[in-house]
Amino acid sequence: MKFEDMAEFELRIQLDRLSYIDALLKRKTYCDFPPRKIYIEPTNICNLKCVHCVHNGALTRPAGHMSLGSYKGMIEQIKPLRLHTKIQFTGVGEPFINKNLFDMIKYASDYGFFTLMNTNATILTKERAEKLIDSGLDYLHVSIDGITRESYESIRIGGDFYKVIENIFTLFEARYEKKGYHLAVILGIINQRRNQKEVQLFTEYFERFPFHHVVVGELFNHMGAIDEANIAYMGKKAIQQKDYPACNTPWDLLSFNCDGSAVGCNYDFDNRYVIGNFTEDKVLDIWNSEKMQYFRKCVLEREYGEIEKNGPLCSTCTIKWQKTYQIPTGFHEEVARMEDYLVRAVKRTAFHRTRNEEFRGKEEYILSNRDSLIKELNNLDNACKTLQPLNLNG
Repeated sequence: MKFEDMAEFELRIQLDRLSYIDALLKRKTYCDFPPRKIYIEPTNICNLKCVHCVHNGALTRPAGHMSLGSYKGMIEQIKPLRLHTKIQFTGVGEPFINKNLFDMIKYASDYGFFTLMNTNATILTKERAEKLIDSGLDYLHVSIDGITRESYESIRIGGDFYKVIENIFTLFEARYEKKGYHLAVILGIINQRRNQKEVQLFTEYFERFPFHHVVVGELFNHMGAIDEANIAYMGKKAIQQKDYPACNTPWDLLSFNCDGSAVGCNYDFDNRYVIGNFTEDKVLDIWNSEKMQYFRKCVLEREYGEIEKNGPLCSTCTIKWQKTYQIPTGFHEEVARMEDYLVRAVKRTAFHRTRNEEFRGKEEYILSNRDSLIKELNNLDNACKTLQPLNLNG
């Protein structure tokens, strides 16, 4: 997205948020506002089999890639939403595996959409990093989930820890050379049994890097597919279903899997409740289709039987227990959250150039000290063995 569009974009997002709050406080199933994000899955193929992911054996959907032609047709439909809706290239696969990824990002970016993407960074070469920057991508989330080889490779099965670390240096080298500061890079770790004793070290080590944020995420059970997350929420089984919190996702996001299928929830990894397909239906018709509104109704009423005929969705999902995913219960509380978000957004815009200088300085630091920083990682293994596990889930 062009820098001069950012302030207007942030304001429009918050105006749409007012309509979102109104719809949920009044328990409406029809949304007279666009989705805040549209999720696009470039592919459901991945080169890893992470222990916290459905590629551990839960995924049964046929492997495939999203067609560039049908994707472009979808973007043409939603051009008027460019200052309302973000496009996120995320699914259960590694996006770089789709050979058309850069063209997909650029097509949306050229229309002025804010674009985001997730990657495991295992195949993030210098050439791919340069193409990402040239595509106009605004936000890249890199997930590595470990600060030692032992923890990383026990979680991200098939990954090479030090290769990924080198790829991260390569990414920042490309951004430094191209002065690609519109690309915000975020680093993520999911707190779980195999890495929880090193989360603090992870954060302290990588905060010296030019990441916009280092984020610690909560382990998610993917509709019951991840045993460790299921165990963490065993205590919730005593709560009656009618008293479950209602999830806000169906009023917030619209998600398309790689075959073009729209699903009621972006976490529906196996097309269990399909509400349409952008190769056959108009995107905004899907957003308020009869099937999508029925999905919202089931979420509000905590009655999931009809939407779970093809497998568990909301009834077993742990996301609904996280406060940020729960529907608004009070107008003033939600407006206060909007105010906090908007203040931070204005600061991001106002201090854009200052932050770029800060990131450039950090890039110079890590590129000049690459060898010593990698050597420091080698020494962290012994430090981690003496630490007690952290309980970041409360």
